[in-house]
Amino acid sequence: MNNFCIDLTGIPEVVVNSDHMVPIFFEQFQTQAHLHLEPEHINPEFVYFLKQHRLTYPEIDVINVRPNQHTFVHSDNDFLDDMPKLNWIYGGKASVMNWYEMRPGTTVPEPERNAVNGYRIRWDHRKLRRVHSQPVQFPSLVQTGVPHNIFNGAENRCCVSVPLGWDRGNGQYSKFQRPTFQECAVMFKEYIGADN
Repeated sequence: MNNFCIDLTGIPEVVVNSDHMVPIFFEQFQTQAHLHLEPEHINPEFVYFLKQHRLTYPEIDVINVRPNQHTFVHSDNDFLDDMPKLNWIYGGKASVMNWYEMRPGTTVPEPERNAVNGYRIRWDHRKLRRVHSQPVQFPSLVQTGVPHNIFNGAENRCCVSVPLGWDRGNGQYSKFQRPTFQECAVMFKEYIGADN
């Protein structure tokens, strides 16, 4: 098992009626590559699953990577941190997620806003060294607080991505009250697939 991506089984799917919704996402991707999953499309069984583990989320991202695209290297926050997410991948056959570490002397770039008004840090790949690569399954626990990117294959890739935070009893998400990747790995140990 590694500290970047763990395949899981038996977790309720995040999207209600995904067979119907995913083609709609692909249509919306014609004009917007990053959007939020509307509350009415979030599976109540998934929300209950999170509550059982004292977890919550702010918003759920739906992200498109076009065929044969390599995304820029980024981390999913306004500061370098441990940021676990649950990701579901639709399409994207032969896509691979890569994780990087900073080369000596590299400083953290200034954060910028992403397409849905969140933050990210965009990295110069020449100042990084790749430390891990693997396909992301359905679903997977992924580390997104460190530099990472996607090398996509020949088909569109839709990623539904859920940032995880501790539910302190009020259902509110705080980026300063998140479980670590390792805490999530322990919490989800009964769901870890045999191939990890």
